[in-house]
Amino acid sequence: MKQLIITLFIALFPLPIFAQTSHRGQIKGQINDSDTQLSLSAATVNCLRSKDSSRVTLTFTDKNGFFHIDSLPFDDYTLYISYLGYKSLIYPLSLIKGEKIRDIGIISMKRTGFNLAQVEISETKDPIRITKDTIEYNSIYFKTKENALVEDLFTKIPGLEIDKNGKISINGQLVNKILVDGKPLFGGDNLKIISKNIQADLIDKVQFINQRKEQKESHNLNTSQSETIINLTIKESKLNIFSGELTTGYGTSNRFAVKSSLSRFRSRQQLMLLGNGDNINGAMDSKSIANTGMQRNWNGGISYNEEINKKMTISANYIMNNGVGLDQRNSVRENFTTDLDFHSTQESDNRRTDSNNDYSIQLEYKLDSFQSISFNNQFSISRSTNFFKSNYESTKDQLQLNSGNTNSINNSSFNSVSGGLRYDKRFLKKGRQLSIILSYGKGNGMETAVNKSDNKYFPTSLELIKDSINQKTVRDIHNNKLFILLSLTEPITKNGFLTLSLAEDHTKNSSNKVAYNFNNLTKLYDIESDSLSSNFNNSPIQHYAKANWLFQKEKLDYSISVASLLTKMTNNNLSTNSYSSTMIHVFLPDANFNYSFRSNKRLRFSYIKTAEFPEISQLQPVPDMSDPLHIKIGNPTLKPMTVHMFSFLYNKFNTRSLCNFTISIGSRFMKNQIINASEFDSLGREIIRPFNINGGYMANLDIGTSLPLKVRQDFLTFNTSAIIGQTPTFLNGKSGFRNDITLAQSIRLNYSYKKIFDCIVAGNISFNMVQYSDQGMNIQKYLNGGFTYTGNINIPYNIIINTNFYYGWATGRTEGYNVNPFILNASISKNLFSHKQGQLKLQAFDLLKQNVGIKRNVQDTYIEDIRTKVLEQCFLISFSYFLGKRN
Repeated sequence: MKQLIITLFIALFPLPIFAQTSHRGQIKGQINDSDTQLSLSAATVNCLRSKDSSRVTLTFTDKNGFFHIDSLPFDDYTLYISYLGYKSLIYPLSLIKGEKIRDIGIISMKRTGFNLAQVEISETKDPIRITKDTIEYNSIYFKTKENALVEDLFTKIPGLEIDKNGKISINGQLVNKILVDGKPLFGGDNLKIISKNIQADLIDKVQFINQRKEQKESHNLNTSQSETIINLTIKESKLNIFSGELTTGYGTSNRFAVKSSLSRFRSRQQLMLLGNGDNINGAMDSKSIANTGMQRNWNGGISYNEEINKKMTISANYIMNNGVGLDQRNSVRENFTTDLDFHSTQESDNRRTDSNNDYSIQLEYKLDSFQSISFNNQFSISRSTNFFKSNYESTKDQLQLNSGNTNSINNSSFNSVSGGLRYDKRFLKKGRQLSIILSYGKGNGMETAVNKSDNKYFPTSLELIKDSINQKTVRDIHNNKLFILLSLTEPITKNGFLTLSLAEDHTKNSSNKVAYNFNNLTKLYDIESDSLSSNFNNSPIQHYAKANWLFQKEKLDYSISVASLLTKMTNNNLSTNSYSSTMIHVFLPDANFNYSFRSNKRLRFSYIKTAEFPEISQLQPVPDMSDPLHIKIGNPTLKPMTVHMFSFLYNKFNTRSLCNFTISIGSRFMKNQIINASEFDSLGREIIRPFNINGGYMANLDIGTSLPLKVRQDFLTFNTSAIIGQTPTFLNGKSGFRNDITLAQSIRLNYSYKKIFDCIVAGNISFNMVQYSDQGMNIQKYLNGGFTYTGNINIPYNIIINTNFYYGWATGRTEGYNVNPFILNASISKNLFSHKQGQLKLQAFDLLKQNVGIKRNVQDTYIEDIRTKVLEQCFLISFSYFLGKRN
């Protein structure tokens, strides 16, 4: 009878028993010796609850060093691992719902000897910690070479990419700012300054945070839009000390490089000073010379943040740039028109000098625990001089259409001041908040240009038309802006918030252009040309209203917004006494959806509609004759372009193995897209006028995967991307379109062997296809790719050998432009002094003398291949001293 009752009980109640089991998980791992890699048997593994440190269970490793702890409720735990003669370890972890088995892999223990009076306990942390909006990398798991920069640390992080222009992206999302301990240095948006001037050994954590953009301007007022920022946290041991780098180098052909950076980080204060200069295009840090012309640059600055007291915070920045550039080019252009196809060649020499000084200050003051006020102001001064000369020729069927030369000098200056005042008030009711923003801006500029050109046109093989231009233009530019925003957030439910916003924007832009022809009698530019002069004002007034609903929970948040933008566009041409005023109403919805399946999986979707307004240079109806073959005229009837943007992102992490998978899809659909409508005559001359047209779109797909190898620091990264797009065209009075397709694949290997060798090997291939409907579906196809290697070998006596090479190839370009360069750079350096704070380095750039600068430019009416003169082979010897190494 007893056996029958037990049998019936098991038969009738199996589900509750199964349910109890299914709500538990298992933790397993292996313990070994960090030096010998041999397994440690009979090591003690204590499992404690993190919230109160109470013991859950105790186990020991088997003869192969393995352990497993079964039937654990989903919770946060801490493993206390000990073994006689080894440093004890504290290992925190989380057993997440649905995670049946948590394999923490191999845990290595270090020997300490058998002195029981000196037992040392160290804490082991996951290399990645993921919360709802933040991915945090522990820098201790991403080893860099001695005296490395933050940029070198970034290259060790799976899923992070840095392109040749210094743009940073993580898991397919572009990084907008870099903060240090939550505070912006140099405004935070100059990513190169931070990544190339802070030492990697200062960094404790690298945090990638997804947050909402701050409200600033009416037509960009989309609180649902998000941005990705990097926050670098400083190690406690590196606080309160000066760290930085002092480097000077000199080389062949009078090449030089100077670099100085000094920083000090405290809990309530940050200071950073910079002073850099070179004439090798920044090659000293990047290890290879760029293929974008030749430049000499000086830059410097100071950034200071301080929390003066509990109520007041101040931030001040100054940055200076002074550059001289030489850009010498040869180009071949294939022009596509409805009636005339022809080729153009050009040789140009462009020499420029630029100078920029930017100042900014921000004050934040907490009136009390509920109210705060902040003030910011920016002031900018810029100057530039540009000398340009070129020779050009156009042919059709080997018959000359035109030829000529141009010489021009352009001087410009621009001063601007902008800033704002912000007031925030929180109320006793949690979530209720009032914000008032007042911002202003004012700018004044002057451009003076002298243009001389001689042109010949050949209507037939026997005819010749000559045309000469000797002209001076003076343009005064002024703009003023005043913007005010009122925003109120009200909690409607426990997790739901309604935000109502009202804003108004008053802007006035003016451009007064006066053109003078050369007077052969007075030898002065004193003959005013009315047809090329214009005094034009553009004054948009915008009224904005928006309602936003935000719902937030632990795993899910979403927002839905509806907005109305009413714009009064006023154009006043004082030269012709013509006036126009147009009322434009734009409905701007947006929506965001974010869901975290678990802490290591997330899904994001967003839709937003934006409005983009034309620049005054696109509106002013006056010819620009600086390029006699391509004359530009503004269009005062332009409407704002509206863009519908959709994006989808799915991301999955394994926080222990660092395996990472990301897929992102994006699209843009344009209405009233502003394009350049072109009209060609029979002599190859083009008149370009901006024009509104519909039918443009773009869609992209990006898939990224990072696969760890045996050691966490070693991983393979695969990136696959596809872009398709359609751009409307308007050519010689006929509408058409240009279709673009780009398919790209890249692969990167990060590998290191102990402290002896490390390298990054990468390869990429890209297929491009362009289709022009104006040319009977004319199709242009071209293929390019490349292979790069960067490696470091550490040999005895603190000597490091670095090798960097690039091999590139291309097909489908114009004859003579399908080159396959093999660029080899190398360096040998020796660390000096007891703490390796000194370094002597010899660098060799372009050892094989194959550096070339070739790129393809695809536009609505032409495809152009360009060859730019670049830096040639050079050698540089430098000495560096690194501060803060003793600490």
